[in-house]
Amino acid sequence: MRDRRIRFMVLLLVLALGASACRAPEGRDGPGPTASPSETGEDEGSDRAEDVEPPPVADPNLTGRVGLIVVSNSRTFPRLLGSPSEPGVVVLWVQPDGPSSGANLQRGDVITHVNGDPSVNAELAVRQLRARPGDERRLRVLPAGGGAARQVTVTAQNPGNIDVRKDYYQEMVRETPDDPIVHYLRAQSTGPFDENIESAERAADLFPGFTEAISLRAELLFNQSQHRELPVEKVDEFRDRAQRDWRIALNQEPTNTRVLVSFAQALAQLGSVRLAHQHATRAVELDETFPGAHYAVALAEYTRSRYAAAARPARRAVDLNPYDVRYYRTLAFTFAKLDRDADARRTADAISGLLEPRQRQELYDQLKNV
Repeated sequence: MRDRRIRFMVLLLVLALGASACRAPEGRDGPGPTASPSETGEDEGSDRAEDVEPPPVADPNLTGRVGLIVVSNSRTFPRLLGSPSEPGVVVLWVQPDGPSSGANLQRGDVITHVNGDPSVNAELAVRQLRARPGDERRLRVLPAGGGAARQVTVTAQNPGNIDVRKDYYQEMVRETPDDPIVHYLRAQSTGPFDENIESAERAADLFPGFTEAISLRAELLFNQSQHRELPVEKVDEFRDRAQRDWRIALNQEPTNTRVLVSFAQALAQLGSVRLAHQHATRAVELDETFPGAHYAVALAEYTRSRYAAAARPARRAVDLNPYDVRYYRTLAFTFAKLDRDADARRTADAISGLLEPRQRQELYDQLKNV
């Protein structure tokens, strides 16, 4: 069972840094609630959000993967990898002998479209590249170092064929110890905290101005601060360091939506909801297609008990990425707080097919306690 959980989390990382990885890679948008979001403040919402409906059932058959790790383009990667500066997602790794290995994709290439639709952030790419095994995805690619755009086609494969393990990242580090990208990838593996934080720090040291590595270090520190066995002084230290790193990252790149969202989600959990909402709404303004940005807005609104105001962005996050359990959970809790118990149950049912029985039961149990 433990191997299955690890495989599920890591397979999402193989598709793109982001959807549901355990150490907050690009496709997962920072810290999220493990039960109902915390409740502070007055309920300022008067609209019952009756026009917000429960989402459709997520398709459990889209299990094919294309064997890529990508990250949202930013100021970092044109400097680090010679990537084109156009909006899109940057290829960081192509699985050897994997589904995309014959497509002549290289590290630093930028994917701008999937099946003709713009692909401007890595979490969106997770949703766009999801497929049934055997399905094809057409990619528009701008090559690293410059050159004309080209079209490539990749065929999704069964997840069992493109698994990535912690040992693989350790091997990559041994082979290329001075490669900041390798350390950045390893920091997002299923390894222990000490190894992951060391890798994030090494990536930031090897390439000064590596905004994503600094933000990742903040995420690792903040996630670690939530472990119950930590002494209070260690919790405070980790949270202070995390917030300092997020501020450094935003000073370097104020328009980096990934950093804005990551920091916003942490701030909401810490009760700094106004600043959380400010960062989250700024991220939505910069990239309306970023699911995590809408989720961060919803989380901030929920945290200050504005449940009606949380419903619409929570549903928007689900629509943009119907494979992140946090989005469904927050929407379900919002419906429950609005006394829409049937809609809360329908929202939980919509994601239940992607969960193991224990996870599914936990979700239903949490709803009962909202």
